[in-house]
Amino acid sequence: MDALEKELFSAIFEQSEEPVLSLDARGNIRTVSRGAQELLGISTPVKAGSSWDSLLTRDDDETQRLDFSLMQKNPVMQNFETVLLAADLRRVPVFVTTRPLGTTAGAVGGFIVWLAPEGVRLDLDARSQALREAIMRLERLGAAGQLAASFAHQMRNPIQIIQSTAEFALEYLEPSSKIVESLQTVTRNAERLSQMTAAMLNLSKSGKCRLEKGDLNLTVEAAVMAMESVCKRQNVSLEKRLQPVAAVMQDTHVLQGAIYNLLANSVEAMPDGGTLVVKVAALGGDGIGLSISDTGHGIEGRFRQQIGKPFFSTKSKGTGLGLYIVRQIALQHNAKMKVESVPGKGTLVTLVFKAAP
Repeated sequence: MDALEKELFSAIFEQSEEPVLSLDARGNIRTVSRGAQELLGISTPVKAGSSWDSLLTRDDDETQRLDFSLMQKNPVMQNFETVLLAADLRRVPVFVTTRPLGTTAGAVGGFIVWLAPEGVRLDLDARSQALREAIMRLERLGAAGQLAASFAHQMRNPIQIIQSTAEFALEYLEPSSKIVESLQTVTRNAERLSQMTAAMLNLSKSGKCRLEKGDLNLTVEAAVMAMESVCKRQNVSLEKRLQPVAAVMQDTHVLQGAIYNLLANSVEAMPDGGTLVVKVAALGGDGIGLSISDTGHGIEGRFRQQIGKPFFSTKSKGTGLGLYIVRQIALQHNAKMKVESVPGKGTLVTLVFKAAP
């Protein structure tokens, strides 16, 4: 597991306030969350490899034990009552709920184990369950923010190496060399990535975009330029219809990243090619519209109310955070975001900004 993966796992799992553990297929402990450590009065992390039984009281007459060989066939348990042993030798009655953690060739690779103190069962009423899920979702959003900051931080050095290497190579090439233009493209995009990374780090630290007067067309142009080669590879026709408009208040590099995200979504929706149209135009009053439309597969009506909500995705490998983050960036730019889609015909995303005062 590399450094970024470790930080992600720590942020989402180990630092969680939820009392939860992960076990391997034999019931040996992999990790224990902060919430579980507090419940059991553990001041230091449980040693990886310790067995689940090491947390149980030694009173075999009153302690029910999990049979991990049988759980290979039935890995889901709800409110299994047992008694754990806290660090100070207190007996801690709990309800245990388990879920499988990955499968290989039909065999369960491990287990996620939730602990609920006696009297707090996990089969909650609808209102309590909704509150519990909302709290867990907020934790996941916080973890995603930590991941973004960590990712941006770790990206800086590789980007700088790419940029400096390309610039070094350019110094020793004849201007007529066929690869000069390619290297110049590398340096331009590395610089753009460097600026976007810096903007993401600033955003993760302050939680706010740094808005200044800027030309929306230039920001759109930069995002479109970064997508041009991808469009060519996927046989997507890219059309720009940019009209002169008044300046808007924007955090240029953060907004550029959001626009790039929308463009990438559109291209992904057209795996067999299609048309991507990007428009910027003045609207009525002081409104300025940016629209991105594609001729992709569209979004089914039953999913439309979920669009832009965190962790909702129709993609098999999607995180469900892309459109959510775009929407949050739009809000910080005092812009409104609207998504329209027709299954089989395509999707239109519109951002409406206000002209800068």
